[in-house]
Amino acid sequence: MKTLSTLPPRWQRLLSSVLLLPAIAAAGFAQPVGAGNGGPNATQSDLAAVRTRREIARNHARGNNVAQTVSVLSEYNRAASGTAAWHLETAQKLIQLAEDLGRDAMPRPALAQTALQHAVRAGQLATTPETALGAKLLAGYIHERHLADRENALACFRDAAQLAPQSAAAREAYERMRRADETIRQRRSQGGGR
Repeated sequence: MKTLSTLPPRWQRLLSSVLLLPAIAAAGFAQPVGAGNGGPNATQSDLAAVRTRREIARNHARGNNVAQTVSVLSEYNRAASGTAAWHLETAQKLIQLAEDLGRDAMPRPALAQTALQHAVRAGQLATTPETALGAKLLAGYIHERHLADRENALACFRDAAQLAPQSAAAREAYERMRRADETIRQRRSQGGGR
């Protein structure tokens, strides 16, 4: 059986993002699924309202108005304002928007930085191991994928793996980042690579 670590680096990067986000969601921080948030009980008007909010947030993000973007995206958060779950939900929405805009060739590092701040705050407010794990995984993902900060991504994934040794996603992310970091250090010591 192939593990993530035996795949080519390009596939590792792609699959790790596919594996990490569901792991974060499994920790209890999936997007809201109630009627007002586009879930299974949503009416057509609920779905239209969700699309409208997302488009308004997207327009604020395009104009680099991060505070308004956060306000629009978090207005209908499922979790109570200021809680760890609220910060994680907000961070997830911000990073999803950053990824959507990135696909449109409009990267928004300010969105990623703000999402990271919310993930870190969620970790500080965490009262359960699951919340702390979700916060660490999301922070590592943001560091790695959006801020190109290998060292902090490695630290977040290491903390996540130590926090929940039973979490395959945390172990895989940590091992993948550790091996990548080791490879880069070896290349540098041999006088090549960045």
